[in-house]
Amino acid sequence: MKNALDCLTKLTGCGTFKPAQAWPSLRGAMTWSTNWDATAGNAWSNAVGPHVHGLP
Repeated sequence: MKNALDCLTKLTGCGTFKPAQAWPSLRGAMTWSTNWDATAGNAWSNAVGPHVHGLP
């Protein structure tokens, strides 16, 4: 997920796919269910949230 966010915002970490342009103002990532994440101790949001907040 972090690589995907970096790819979309900075065109880095894209692997074999590279978008035609970057979207540096992208400010989010969403999981299917906040309840699922909560029952897992917020593992997804704890892992991805700081990366999203650190985007330029």
